[in-house]
This record gives sequence, structure tokens and C-alpha cells, in this order.
Amino acid sequence: MIEILFGLSGGVLIAVSQTINSRLAIATTAMNASFWNHLVGAGFMSLLFLGTGGFHGGANVQWQMVPWQAYLGGAVGVLATGAIAFLIGRMGASRTFTLVISGQVLTGVVMDGLMHRISSHELTLSGTALILAGIGISFLKNKPTAP
Repeated sequence: MIEILFGLSGGVLIAVSQTINSRLAIATTAMNASFWNHLVGAGFMSLLFLGTGGFHGGANVQWQMVPWQAYLGGAVGVLATGAIAFLIGRMGASRTFTLVISGQVLTGVVMDGLMHRISSHELTLSGTALILAGIGISFLKNKPTAP
């Protein structure tokens, strides 16, 4: 149950954060919004990290054992934040997050497939087809009807 609450809370926080970032992107640029998002976030995280003793103890992380590729998530996050901030101002939050969430789910399906973690290929393919259909439906233009 706690996992569901954390997952939903994370989704709400991402939507709120990116909507705020899009306002900054409209006033400046998407990359400027991404820069400030990450700079302020890093400052906030540093305060939390230091306030909880993250450098001394914590999870007993052996930093030298972490592969260098594991640190690329921050760079990918900057690009994702910039792209989302750019899109929200042009497409609106609903359409943008339809694409973002769909992209996340489809990427998860591909990753699980590559790692052989899919227990039912039929259900996975059906769910993937529904996601793609949902994307198509959400982007259909309303055609004016003749009087």
C-alpha cells in the first residue's frame, strides 16, 4: 500500500514540478527552466542530505564501486526536464503527460522484455496496444460537424 501512495505522490509531484517549470520555460527557454529546476533541486537535496547525515553513514555506499554510467541519470534528467517544459507550453499538461507516461511505460516494457521479466507476453502486448491506442485517441483532432 505504501508503494502505491509513494508512486501516486511521485506522479503528482512530477506533474506539478513540470507545470511550474513550463511557466519559466515560456518566460525564458526550456533549457533555462531545466537549469534552474536542477540547481534549486540540488540545493534543496543538499540540505536534506546534510541534515540527515547522508555523507556519514546512510546506506554505507562505497562510491568507488558504483559504475560511472550510473551517474548519467542526472544528465538524462536535465534533458527530460527541458523537453517536458518545452512541450507543456505548446501542448498543455494533459497531452504532454500522456506522452511522457506512455513513453515511460513503453520503455519499461522494452526493458523488462530485454531482461526476460515478462511473465505473460499476450497481456503485455495487449496492454502496449491499449497504450498506443490511447495516445492516438488523445491526439485525434475534433472535426467540426456539418450543421
